[in-house]
Amino acid sequence: MKIGDEFLGFKFDSSEPMGYSYEMDDYLGIVGTVIYFTDNTVTAFFPNSKKTWAYPRALVDKILIKKESTNRFEKLEARVLAWSTQKGIIEHGNALAQCEKTREELNETVEAILQKKLGQDHYYNLKGNLVNTDEEIKDGIGDQFVTIFNQAFLSGLSLLDCLEASVEIIEKRSGKMVGGTFVKDGK
Repeated sequence: MKIGDEFLGFKFDSSEPMGYSYEMDDYLGIVGTVIYFTDNTVTAFFPNSKKTWAYPRALVDKILIKKESTNRFEKLEARVLAWSTQKGIIEHGNALAQCEKTREELNETVEAILQKKLGQDHYYNLKGNLVNTDEEIKDGIGDQFVTIFNQAFLSGLSLLDCLEASVEIIEKRSGKMVGGTFVKDGK
């Protein structure tokens, strides 16, 4: 970490032993610049609000935006980590609970895809809400990514590293399409 490093703003609960919090709901996801740091604390300036906030260094170290990184996926990954930290998932959650949450989001996505297959532009979901089918599919896939990111992070892994490891394996697979699904040889 150095002066000038950037990270996305987030809020955390001051009643937790992590540190102290400021009301900054309007600034979640806004880029702040490190102006001072110690072994335990980081102070950042947020130009949009013309204010500074202090954070526990251990959290900020995990979500710094690398200057050379303009990758949209990495920025979204940092925003997910900030949100998950704010909501207590990182401190109090676990990978297994996030797997269950992924299953829940997958089921909601399957429901939406089935409705689309039936030609429905809108439908009442299992929660009883009238929803747009395409928006539900988009939301469901996005929610799955969030929970999968949390699974990886809570397991001490990077989502991008997991994806890269998987791609390196599947690129070498042979197989064929069966009923709209790729089935690898040997199955």
